[in-house]
Amino acid sequence: MVMGALKELDVSVKVSGNSEAPVDLVYLSSLTMGDVSLESEILGMFAAQLPNYLSSLRDCDGEQDRKVALHTLKGAARSIGARRLSELAKDMEEDGSLTLNALLKESERVAEYIASISS
Repeated sequence: MVMGALKELDVSVKVSGNSEAPVDLVYLSSLTMGDVSLESEILGMFAAQLPNYLSSLRDCDGEQDRKVALHTLKGAARSIGARRLSELAKDMEEDGSLTLNALLKESERVAEYIASISS
């Protein structure tokens, strides 16, 4: 579901060879007090919303809209422990000259990871 939605946005990237998990499940577990069901629900909601975050970013009208879209993604990613994705969004929010390539690759990596642990 998430992967299909990302592909509709023309996000045709490969998962990087980064060995660190794209989502810190220990961090997420600390927020949910170990409630695995809640963790699964939170990850599912993030995965379902990720295409919307990326679509908002792609469709923004100006610099302020771009910053709002990046700030939203940054907070959502941070809240599930997707630290690298959050940092990339933060860097782009602060430096308007950065391109979407790394952010899209990491978004794909996070989506694939969530899908792999959700099955």
